[in-house]
Amino acid sequence: MSNSRCAPAIRVGALFGTIVIGTMFVSSALSGAAFAGTRPPVGALTAAPAPVPAPEAGVADPVTSALPLGQGIAQRMAMRCLERSKSNGWPPFSIAIVDASGALILFHREDGAVAVTAAAAILKARTSAREGISSRDMGTMSRDQPTRDLFILLQLTDDPGGVPVLRPGRVVGAVGVSGGSAEQDTGCAKFMVDSFGKN
Repeated sequence: MSNSRCAPAIRVGALFGTIVIGTMFVSSALSGAAFAGTRPPVGALTAAPAPVPAPEAGVADPVTSALPLGQGIAQRMAMRCLERSKSNGWPPFSIAIVDASGALILFHREDGAVAVTAAAAILKARTSAREGISSRDMGTMSRDQPTRDLFILLQLTDDPGGVPVLRPGRVVGAVGVSGGSAEQDTGCAKFMVDSFGKN
């Protein structure tokens, strides 16, 4: 191909490249201007978050005034339940004590307690911690099959023996007892909760 025929093609290619480059430059400039318009001016101050008000003088903060349910107290609570069980001639128990979130603080399974009582005691305690009521009281909400199915899905139980620990007016933990009758499990659990403030 001769040079005379190539010249028009070269000029068209150069022109097209100029148009593309010019378009990109204009687009970049417009984007930069738009972005610059959205940026706050240099030195602008952002609003500081509102300060959290301190508790009023003479009013106890319920979060800090609640007695913590720790390992030492949990052990003493469990021992009192076991002493009561022994004095009454009750069967071997599994005992679970959890914090407000349902995390296990203490678990004790007496010699002779049936294996299934271990999981049952933990489930009772976690149910009471999550719902803030005794596991026995959950029975009023689980009388129809759809609700009972939901209990299984959410890992809740209405089996008696779970009791929440409330101080003051808030859940700080819960206990669960399994191994005896409904009355024995509940009685031992309530005895532990009643002894919580005496530790």
